[in-house]
Amino acid sequence: MIYLSHLIKSVVEDSSDREVGELRDILVKQDAEGYPYADLILIKDKKHKNLVAIPFRHVENLSRGEISLNKIYSKIEPVDVTKNHIYLMRDILDNQIIDVNGIRVVRVNDVKLAMIDSELSVVGLDISFKGILRRLGLAWLDYFNFFKVNLINWRDAQHVHGALQLNTISDKLNRLHPADLANIVESLNLKQGSKLLSTLDTKNSAKILEEVSPSLQKTLVGMLDKNQALKIVEKMSIDELADLIQSMPYQKAKQFLSDLNSDKLEKIEELLLYPEDTAGGLMTNEFVTAQPNWTKEDAIRKIKEVSKKYRTISYIYVIDGNGKFLGPISMRSLVIADKNIKLKKLLKPVKSLVTLKPENSLQEVVNVMTKYDLFTATVVNKKGRLLGIVTLDDVMRCLAPTA
Repeated sequence: MIYLSHLIKSVVEDSSDREVGELRDILVKQDAEGYPYADLILIKDKKHKNLVAIPFRHVENLSRGEISLNKIYSKIEPVDVTKNHIYLMRDILDNQIIDVNGIRVVRVNDVKLAMIDSELSVVGLDISFKGILRRLGLAWLDYFNFFKVNLINWRDAQHVHGALQLNTISDKLNRLHPADLANIVESLNLKQGSKLLSTLDTKNSAKILEEVSPSLQKTLVGMLDKNQALKIVEKMSIDELADLIQSMPYQKAKQFLSDLNSDKLEKIEELLLYPEDTAGGLMTNEFVTAQPNWTKEDAIRKIKEVSKKYRTISYIYVIDGNGKFLGPISMRSLVIADKNIKLKKLLKPVKSLVTLKPENSLQEVVNVMTKYDLFTATVVNKKGRLLGIVTLDDVMRCLAPTA
C-alpha cells in the first residue's frame, strides 16, 4: 500500500546511484475512463536548487524514502508541465473535495496510490485522522489500529480548488438532489461556492440557488459573472426570482430587472407588488389555466405545449373568459376522465371555493391549507380573478428556511 506521504521528500538517485535531488510532487493525468496515472515527477535539483519535471517512465524503483531512475540524470530531458497535469501535493493534498457519495465537503489528508496496468495511479483520497498521523510520521502511535483509514474513491470526489474538473464527477454532481448540492455550497467558502455554481449546468445551479438561504443566495449571485448570473437566475422559478430581486438594493434590483428576459419581467413585477410574508408574496404565477368548455384532449394539448416551462404540474386551473377562478382539476382526475368530456364536468360541485386573498398573512395561509388539506392554494383578487397559487413547498420554505 503506497501513499503520497510515503514518497514526498524521498531521495532521488539516478542509474549511477548518485543522489540528484528530492521528490517534491507527482503530476498525474486523468484517464478518460479510469484513474489518473503518474505522468511526471517534480524533483528539487540537488545542485541547482530548482524544480525539474521529468517523465515518470524514467522511474525504475519507487519505495518509501528512495526513488531510483533508470538513466543517468544528465541524460534525462526535462519536460514542460501542461494545464492538463494535476499536482497531487499542491492541488489535492490539504485541499477540500466534495464526496459525491457521502454528499459532504471534506479535507484530503493523504493520497492512496496503486499500480494499475503497469501505471502508478491515484485510486483513493484519505480523509481520516490516520492520514494526518501518517503525514507527520507518527503512524506508529496507532499501534492498536484504533484509527481507521477512511478512503474516498477518486471517482466519487470532486475537487473544488479549481485544478481538477472531471466530466465524470461533474455528471455525478449534476445528478445529486439540489437540496444536497445546496448543503454542499453552504459548506464551502463563497469563492468555492460560486465556482461550483458556475461549473454545474444552469438549470441545476438555479435549483441550488432556490435552496440556499436568501442572504447567501444574494451574495452568490453578486459573485458570479453578470452574464452567467443572468443565465442561472432566468432558470429559477418566478416566485423565487421575485424574492431574490426583492432582497436586492433598489438600484441593483432595477438594473437586474432591466437585464432579465422580457417574457418573465411582467410576471415578476406582479409578484413584487406584495410583501414576502403574504399570500401574494408567497405565490407563483406560473400555472396552467384552461377554459370550462375545453375537452380533456384540449387540456392535455395545452399541458404538452407549456410543460417545459414548469417544474411540476399537479393541477390545471379552470377560469372563465374574464379570468375568474372556477376551480382546480387534478392531473389524476384528468388522466382517468373520458377523452371528450368537458372540463366543467370535472369540476367538483362546491358551494364556495377555498381561496386566499393576496393580503392574507403567512399564518392565515397555513391555517387554510392545513384545515382543507391543500397541497396548493389559489390566490384570487376581490373579483375572484385568479392571480397565482401557493404551494406547500413555498409555505415550508418560509416556516423552515434553514432546513
